[in-house]
Amino acid sequence: MAIRAPEPGYSWLCRDAIERERFLDVDRRMMRLNTWLLVLIVALLVPSVFSASIAAVLILVVTLVFFLLVKRVYHRFDRPEVVFAVALTVMEVGWAAGIVSDGVQHTGALAVLLWPAAGFNIASTHGIRAWARLTSPRKGTNGSAGR
Repeated sequence: MAIRAPEPGYSWLCRDAIERERFLDVDRRMMRLNTWLLVLIVALLVPSVFSASIAAVLILVVTLVFFLLVKRVYHRFDRPEVVFAVALTVMEVGWAAGIVSDGVQHTGALAVLLWPAAGFNIASTHGIRAWARLTSPRKGTNGSAGR
């Protein structure tokens, strides 16, 4: 399947007005569910705050607040999907940095990063397509596609 270039004024995440409207519509519909999931994740993380380092907690809180603030205003930008993706990426990297800085990356704590990544992929199938393209075996490699 050929990937077409985005129209002028659009990005690789939403290549035309229909895809952008779909992205915004899905985000509006998922807002309540995503809010409850975020509250649940924070509630599950609260007990670990007492054993975590101050730096790790600070990184987690700052990036979460950043994401929540951007989430309130991202639809005002010309390319809201890009602003949303950047905010989500900053939050994911911040959470990963907080977990790794506390030294608990081998305990399954990084699994908390699955929710935001899955939430973004629900809103944009292009992330899934790009990931599939990057991870699929190419002809002539050790993958089964070359046989």
